[in-house]
Amino acid sequence: MVILYLNGIIPQKVADFIETRIKGGIYQLNEGSLNGRISQIAHMEVNENYNVLYIKAGVDKGLLAYGKDVPVFSRIKGELELQGRDFLLHGMSANFGDSPMTLEGKITDYCTTTPEQYPFTMTMTPGQKEIAWLLGSNGGDKFAFTGKSILQMTGSGTLEQLYTGW
Repeated sequence: MVILYLNGIIPQKVADFIETRIKGGIYQLNEGSLNGRISQIAHMEVNENYNVLYIKAGVDKGLLAYGKDVPVFSRIKGELELQGRDFLLHGMSANFGDSPMTLEGKITDYCTTTPEQYPFTMTMTPGQKEIAWLLGSNGGDKFAFTGKSILQMTGSGTLEQLYTGW
């Protein structure tokens, strides 16, 4: 990912996040186009250079780890699309710990000087361990359920929160 940063495609913090948190997966470039000069990629934040590069890729068997106390996202599968100012996550599915989930989301303004946002919608069939983690320290100790439940979450935040929040 350092190469992507050096070429200006993604900001340093994003490159660092990818390098330290994404632990594996099979990634395939499905479609790509350059509508301008290659030199514009080095300055995606200038004018409307973010419109120069378009990429659509697939991920399969992806693995994302935030830290030792956070359930791992495994078996990540879906479509990644770099379109204008946004990095889109389409039809994503994964396991959060042992819990299956789906996600639609995006990172807005990833290559501009505007603070990046991360709006998402996620649906999960959580297990006891994942519910305990979501409820926070000691929150899951007093919460119990049986059977299967569906948890739907819609949220947003800044990428800074995503980088440092877990």
